[in-house]
Amino acid sequence: MRWIGFFLAAVAAVIVQISLGAVLRFRLGSGGLCLAVDFLAILAVMIGLRASETAPAILAGWILGLGIDLATTGTPVGLYALTFAMATAVVAQIRPAVFVENPLTQAIVALVFCLLAHGAARTFICLYVQPGSGLGRQWLQALLGGLATAVVAPPVLRALRPLSGLIILQPRRRR
Repeated sequence: MRWIGFFLAAVAAVIVQISLGAVLRFRLGSGGLCLAVDFLAILAVMIGLRASETAPAILAGWILGLGIDLATTGTPVGLYALTFAMATAVVAQIRPAVFVENPLTQAIVALVFCLLAHGAARTFICLYVQPGSGLGRQWLQALLGGLATAVVAPPVLRALRPLSGLIILQPRRRR
């Protein structure tokens, strides 16, 4: 992992999430549900799919989750750091079994990442932070966010492909 490039990308992703993410949030009815793209999750998926080693990828996922924790209110600090690290570990482990450059693969991996990371965090919040806030509704919100992220992930990952060498040490290719 190229940590200076990663930190710059992480700061840029937090800024994009706070600014552009707020603009791209579409409310669905009066129930409080919305479609929202998670740009930090897309960066974590890119790192999980392209990193040469699993441990630095997990640490990068933890840092990206900490960025969400510090940028939002109402959640315990470290919750998204933990769930992003867990989801990045899953992505890094399935990397050898998938076609990394396939847009359908990228969309499915982004959806699974969001369901794992946001689903686990929202479950914890529903059970311990805000009991009685409706677990089904929280999971539906995680699914909607995952679907929005899955739709946006392939073009964003394609746009970030030239920058991935500045962020990630690429795995060595077998000859």
